[in-house]
Amino acid sequence: MGVYSSPEGPVFFVNDHKMLFSDPAWRVSVHKKMDVNEVFFAGLTKGDLAFEYSVVELDPLDPWSEEEFDDFYIWLTKKRNNREFIDIWTDVV
Repeated sequence: MGVYSSPEGPVFFVNDHKMLFSDPAWRVSVHKKMDVNEVFFAGLTKGDLAFEYSVVELDPLDPWSEEEFDDFYIWLTKKRNNREFIDIWTDVV
């Protein structure tokens, strides 16, 4: 699971299944619970996907340590429809 740049814009992938960020067919959300977070992906080519994961521990000595950047799934929800991010992750051919 990850994200990479392409000429069409950023691509989110799960194993060998790829989806453009600009494709409205899929969406992602994170639900915070006490000691875990739950991420939910809807509209993926192989069906919906949900799982819990441990809350990311922020580094108290790193002034740049923020949940929005250190937690991949929260980062993904924030960048999913961010025009500036999409432009930066679009390769110029």
